[in-house]
Amino acid sequence: MAAKSSDVMMSIRLPKELRDSFAKVCEKKNQTASRVIKSFMEEYVKRAGETQEKEDRFEKFDFQ
Repeated sequence: MAAKSSDVMMSIRLPKELRDSFAKVCEKKNQTASRVIKSFMEEYVKRAGETQEKEDRFEKFDFQ
């Protein structure tokens, strides 16, 4: 898959053992580490957004 002009790179620090284990699991599942991390991030953002929407709806009520 070719990179889009809007794609960006992200660097993170993590223990070598974690990176190696993660890469091994991804390889066994025939997935790229990049795709798996991207999926984790998309799900995290989705859940955070759902949580924020619930908080926003709750704040509309005045309980005083």
